[in-house]
This record gives sequence, structure tokens and C-alpha cells, in this order.
Amino acid sequence: MPDYRLGQVFSATSIPDVTFVQPPNFPYICNALEAPGKHVTVYGPTGCGKTTLITKAGEHLAVADTDIFAVNARNYADCPSGSSVFSRALDCPADWTEIEELLGLVAYALVDDFHFLSPDARQDISSRLKLWHERGIKIVIVGIAQTVAELVTGDPELSIRNDTYGIGSQDPAFVEELISLGEAALNVDFNDDLRTGIVELSSGFPSIAQLLCETACVTSGVTGTRQLMHRIPCTIDEVVDALTGRFDDMFFDRVVGFAKGKEHGKQKYNTYFDIIATIAAEPGSEIPVETLRQKIILSIPDKDFRAKKYTSYYNCLNNLADVIEARGLSQAMRYDDNSQTIYITDPNLRFYLRLLDLSRVEEQLLAAQIDYPYDVAVSFAGECREFVAETVKAMEKLGIRVFYDNDSVAEMWGKDLQPYLAEVYANKATHMVVFLSDDYPRKDWPRFELEIGREAQGKRTSEYLLPVRMAPVHVLGLSDTIRYLDGTSMTPEQIAAVMAEKLDL
Repeated sequence: MPDYRLGQVFSATSIPDVTFVQPPNFPYICNALEAPGKHVTVYGPTGCGKTTLITKAGEHLAVADTDIFAVNARNYADCPSGSSVFSRALDCPADWTEIEELLGLVAYALVDDFHFLSPDARQDISSRLKLWHERGIKIVIVGIAQTVAELVTGDPELSIRNDTYGIGSQDPAFVEELISLGEAALNVDFNDDLRTGIVELSSGFPSIAQLLCETACVTSGVTGTRQLMHRIPCTIDEVVDALTGRFDDMFFDRVVGFAKGKEHGKQKYNTYFDIIATIAAEPGSEIPVETLRQKIILSIPDKDFRAKKYTSYYNCLNNLADVIEARGLSQAMRYDDNSQTIYITDPNLRFYLRLLDLSRVEEQLLAAQIDYPYDVAVSFAGECREFVAETVKAMEKLGIRVFYDNDSVAEMWGKDLQPYLAEVYANKATHMVVFLSDDYPRKDWPRFELEIGREAQGKRTSEYLLPVRMAPVHVLGLSDTIRYLDGTSMTPEQIAAVMAEKLDL
């Protein structure tokens, strides 16, 4: 019996030597790969084994590694064009003539993770596929659905020069065979409950099956082929617990960060949490925005609350790509605005979201939130009252809680206004919106409110004072380098919309 190390048999991070199981379309992919000049495109959700499939097909056809030019698009995501991708990868000038001479020296060029390229780079490469077919240059493209399929199957003439194969999850028999191959190589026996659990949890995705089998072996102390038959004693629950702990270190803080939204935003409706919770509940790795809308918005029975949540949802979508980047998830998930789809590009994240108890994320959100009574406190001189009143009205329509003096007449009646307003502007609002008019720096109450606001600003971690310029006036204590909104050119509704975006509502 050959002596294998565990990584040669079960591996979540590399192509296994002995547990590759041929999917039903493997012979067809091999045939297309062998056909001279004909391009091959393999697409499907993350973790379905696309790259492994192409690698094993090359091995099956005895194509030498030196006869394959491989490009991982993750390393070239910043390239503005297809020529710049190949220029950098080949270390040659960005000239198609020279690039094509080099590509013609190998059996085929493999562009893996194609979806990580910029739209212009993808289009640039796709537009040359017909020409390359005529010149005997063979390209193999591997990526997730839509980004690949839309580009390379949209041209009827290209379709006869490019064989496209969609890869999905496999049936339980596929995973059973993978496990059996590993058992034979390691001389071990997975107990029935463990085997059943791996088949069910993997959902037919080879990468997850490999991960579960590898973890079961490590948990049971199996690091290589056993001389005597060894029964794997651990349970599927023990495997899940081990993986959850491992993935917590990788993803938990990032998922919590995503659920919090923008760095200094204050969520009233926790819509980013709803987005990640909906993604976690979906079985696939490609989640259309329409699915999120149906699950998050259309399920709300109350009409008024549904309208406010709808505004919050679309504000979140507008910032989704930035939040993914800022929270350190850009290598694991991405939002494509063109296809209106969220893609989970790391199978480990996809699986972790399935295992994660989301109540743990909710607890982190509650601990981080300071719930001020007001989202906004407005400060202004009387000459702007009509404009401010319209702005307050527009904000309240968007679900923003506003402190506005005319709304608190009964509350303020008979009180000493100086300590009352000092408490409001210092401790009771997330942001203070200051409407700067000619009269603002000359009047006592606006000057008092701004002084309180400046002191509060020094104690906050996010921007507290948000100025709106109603006139070309300089106010002591507000730097001219601060970003202002222009109240002379913006409507109250536009200012309210920017405020809602600031709050992540």
C-alpha cells in the first residue's frame, strides 16, 4: 500500500492527488481542451471544483506544466485592459502582436478567477477570442457564472469557437466516492454518522467535502496512511465545532464589521445585518439583489416601515462595494453592480456563513451601538427657519429622528434652555447639522449651540458637526477645509437624502 501524507489525500487548499472524482462532463471538457485552437470556458459557483477540473483534464491529456501559461486574475484586478494583464503576466510590452507571439508558444493560456478582472479587461480579452481562434491561440477561462457566461456566450459566432461548461454541485454519490478514495488511501474507515454528515454538509461541493474530511482526520489524529485499519471516531458535530473555531479567527470580526456597515455610519434599521443574514441563509454563492429585496423588503407587512426599510436598503446597496472593501472581505466576496449580484468567491466564507450562529453577530452589534434619542440635531438662525423646517420634514420622511425646536415646544416650556439645549447638542444626537447663514455667527443661541457642538465633536470618533452653507460666511471654529453641503444649490430633499446615506438608513 502506498504511504500518503494527509495533504495528498484530503486537502482544502490544494488539488488532491488521490481523491479527484471525475464529474459527468469530464470527458467532454478533455475533448474540448484537446481540440486545436478551440477555447474552453468553465464557470460555476465557488467551491465547485472548476480549477481542479481543468488541472486534472490537463494531466489526463499529458499536457506538460511548461506548456500551460497560467494567469490568476486576482493578481491583475487593477489592470485597465486585457493587454495590460498579459503584458504584466508575460513581462513584455503591452502590444498585442508581441503578446500573441508568446501565447502561441504554449498549448493554452489559462485565465483563472476571470471575474476578478475589471469589466474593461474582461471585455478586451473576450473581444479577441475569435481572432485568437483563427490564429491557433487557445484560451481557457475559469470563473463564476454571469461574469464569464455573459461575455463569452453573447456572440453567436464565438459560441462555435468556444465550448462553455457550467459546473454546479455534485450528487451524493460523488461525495461518497471521494470519501471512499480517501479511506482506501489512508487505510481508515469513517463511521456511518460522520460519512452521512459530510455528504449532507458538503451539499455536493468538492472543496467543502475535502475540508470536512481533512478536519475529521486531523481531529482524530490521522496525518497519513495507517499501517493497520483505523476507524475515524469523531462525530460530525466535533468537526463542525473545530471548523467554526478555525473560521472564527478568519472571518468573524470581518462579518461583524460588514453587519455594522460604513465605518462611521449609524444604522437605525440594521440593514447590513439583514443582508449578511440573507446571504447566510441562501444555499448558493451567487445571490441576486432581487433575492435580497424579496427577503428583506417585501416580507415586511407594515407599509410605512417597509418604505423606510426600502430607502435604507438601497442606500446600503449604493455603498456595498465600499463596505466589502473596507471590512476586509474583498478577497472573499464581491458585489457586481452590472449583474446586480453578490458573489461569495471564497468557499470557506460560504461554508462559515452556513455554520455561523448569527445571534453572536447581533450581540456584537448591540454592544457597539450607542442609541442616541436623535439622529440629528439642527442648529440655525431664524432667517433660515423655513428652509430648515422643509429639510426636517424631508428627513423625517426618510425615518431620520430630528431634534427641531418647534417640535419640542411643550417639552421646553418653562425650562432653563441653556442646560437643556447643552444636553441635547452634547449628548442626545448622533450628528449636529449646522445651517450657516449671515446671521448665524451674530446671534447668541446659534453661537451657544455651536460651542456645545464643538466640545461634543472632540469626544466623538466620527464626524459630529455637519455644516450646510446658506451664505458665504466664515464661522469661527469651523475650518474652511471641512466638507460643506451647499444649501443655496441643494433642495431640502437632497440634503435629507445625503443625511440618510450618512446614517446608513
